[in-house]
Amino acid sequence: MYFDYQGQWDGGHCVVGATSPERTLYFAEGCTRPGFDTWLCIQNPNASPATVDIFYYCGDGQTVEKRGVAIPARSRFTIPVHEDSLGIGRHASAHGDVSIKLSSDLPIVAERPCYFNYAGMWKGGSATMGRSE
Repeated sequence: MYFDYQGQWDGGHCVVGATSPERTLYFAEGCTRPGFDTWLCIQNPNASPATVDIFYYCGDGQTVEKRGVAIPARSRFTIPVHEDSLGIGRHASAHGDVSIKLSSDLPIVAERPCYFNYAGMWKGGSATMGRSE
């Protein structure tokens, strides 16, 4: 995918597709420090809504949990990890360095895009698919 994120950061990234939906997915890294926007894109391919629990494991040792997130049937749901509502918010500390676990009652597919402007010198983005157990 090629992008011009917010008209400021351009680039491209590619990801290998998921082989199947899973109930548990992991993401090794994300960041919500200033200059980093991290997202979770969750697809529910099922005919019924899925209920997802999100566990954010922060670099300072804290865990932030968002439980019971409803993902409508046959849809995509996007969560800005860098915002407080369903994410952890923006943090200029180790709390903004995050790995993520998704636990769902139905099999889902999820991707973690991240767009960044690191120290005004490196601009771009990356994406990865969730990894199952």
